[in-house]
Amino acid sequence: MAKAPVPGVGKRADEAKAAKVVHKLRVGGETRTIALANVPLKERLIVRKATGLPLEAFLTGDTFGVDSLMIVWWLAGRAAGDPFLTLEKVQEEWPETLGEDDIEFFEVTPDDEDVTDPQS
Repeated sequence: MAKAPVPGVGKRADEAKAAKVVHKLRVGGETRTIALANVPLKERLIVRKATGLPLEAFLTGDTFGVDSLMIVWWLAGRAAGDPFLTLEKVQEEWPETLGEDDIEFFEVTPDDEDVTDPQS
């Protein structure tokens, strides 16, 4: 007798896969990494307090812009060992002009370089 799949197994598998996705950001000469699916609730609340919007508002594909990149950069800096980094500090240090060659934002796959060093 065949057994039906356990309800929710596929959804949990997809969530587990998404939780392992790491993104690498390069702004100018500095690179940071972040696992956007694993941003802790405390950090999500800090984003909401600083901006008035939930983190997801900055991650939507249709509206992802330089302001969204700045938010992700800020969170990646906090995750990389600077838990007191403020959005205001990131805004002060943000380059006045950024060209296409100055920015990279991509998903790191397990076959890519080692992603354990967040400041590589």
